[in-house]
Amino acid sequence: MILDKNGKLFGKVSIVDILVILIIVVGVAGAALTISYINNEKVVSDGSKMLLSSQTNSNKMEIGLKLYGVRDITRDAIVVGDEVYSTKTDDLIGVIKRIDSQPSKQNVVKGNGEVVSSVIPEKFDVTIIVETTGKKTDTGYYTDSGVHVLYGKDYEIKTSTIKSTPLVSSVAITD
Repeated sequence: MILDKNGKLFGKVSIVDILVILIIVVGVAGAALTISYINNEKVVSDGSKMLLSSQTNSNKMEIGLKLYGVRDITRDAIVVGDEVYSTKTDDLIGVIKRIDSQPSKQNVVKGNGEVVSSVIPEKFDVTIIVETTGKKTDTGYYTDSGVHVLYGKDYEIKTSTIKSTPLVSSVAITD
C-alpha cells in the first residue's frame, strides 16, 4: 500500500506535508513570474494596479495646474524653467513652460440678493503650464515618471521655490 494507517506516504511523508510543499512551490513560482513581468514593464507609482509598457512611445504633454487665491509673493516665486515634483512621491511631473496670472474673483451676494463677481484684493489665480512627456491610455494620462494626471484632481507639488496644491485644469498631447 502507498498510504499506511497513520496517513503517511510510503511510511515517511504525510499528505499534509505534500500539500504544504506544493503551496510553497506555487507561491515561489508566482512571485518569480510577477517580478520577471514587472522588470520588463514600468509600474505606475500612484498606487493604481496598471502597468505601462516601456516599449510604448511617449508624447509631449502640457499639464495646466491652477492655483486659486494666492498672494503675489507665491505668484512671483514661480519661475519658468523650474522642475515640478510630486510632493508625495518625489516623482518629476515636468518643467514649467509658462505662467498665467489674473486677479482672483469671488461671487459676493449684495444686500438686495444680487450675486456679483468681485475681485479679491491682493489675491491671484495662477495657471502653471508644465511641459512633460507621457502617454494617454484608456484610464487617463500618465507622465513617463508614472504620475497619473487626472483633470480636476488636486496634486501636492513642489518646485525649488514653492510647495502648493493646485488643481489640474487641463491636459493635452502637444505632438
